[in-house]
Amino acid sequence: MRGALMRNSDVEPYGTVHVGFQNVSGTTETGQVQFKNPVAIAVGKEATLFVVDQGTKTVHMFSAEGKAVSTFSIPTAWARGVAVSPTSGNILIVENENQSVMTFTPSGELVHSFHSDHFSSCYGIAEANDGRILAVDYSEHCVAMFESDGTFIRSIGKRGDGEGEFYRPFFIAMTKSDGFVVSDSYNHRLQTFNKDGHFERAFGQRGETNADFELPLGVGVGGRGEIVVADRDNHRLQVVDTNGSHVTTIANDDGRLDSPANIAVTYDGHVYVINGKDKSVDKFKYN
Repeated sequence: MRGALMRNSDVEPYGTVHVGFQNVSGTTETGQVQFKNPVAIAVGKEATLFVVDQGTKTVHMFSAEGKAVSTFSIPTAWARGVAVSPTSGNILIVENENQSVMTFTPSGELVHSFHSDHFSSCYGIAEANDGRILAVDYSEHCVAMFESDGTFIRSIGKRGDGEGEFYRPFFIAMTKSDGFVVSDSYNHRLQTFNKDGHFERAFGQRGETNADFELPLGVGVGGRGEIVVADRDNHRLQVVDTNGSHVTTIANDDGRLDSPANIAVTYDGHVYVINGKDKSVDKFKYN
């Protein structure tokens, strides 16, 4: 069954978060939250939503109902990826100006940061249940793995199209088994790895049919282990199982799902997506 579009049928000013059939998301006592350049998105505890706006150097927090809760500033205009710690609920942000990972409380207090020479241009970031941090390096074609204190462990992958190799990977999500899935974007496929970073499987190829991709970007994992991917240049979201078999498609029937970029998936079958064209954040249900 095709996922249902959850945005208000009336077109709102671009950059507004739209959740549900009423225009409630992003609304505060002083008006609607407007984005300048939202680049990263993550879901935390109790389905709270965090959106990193690179253009304003801020992080916006929304409730599961789409209400704007809080905003805090970050000391960089080069933020690329965001994740929520599965244990502490803190917010991890990777930025490329100083090649660093910063950890904030949900209220915006900086609690830890580290710089690394082991990555240069990261987009996706994730934290495993044991505290290890994984950052996807677009320019070095690899995934860098760190201890929670920033100690470098290893790099996974290199440029190529073989098993465990990447060509311009972008985003990452932890799987139910504490492994991870990576959008191997310029190879037009997804790859999965176990918790130690060993290759498991690759699926997808360049194309427009089900379970094929045209520049897959954002990736997330749902409550049953299903994988959701932003199939950017096909202007759709796809859901596949852990073997890469097609489950459902959220299609671009009304033209609003345009160049989907980063996504965040909830455990109850919803997905938030940053639309690359109009800089909006929309919510869909896929099961």
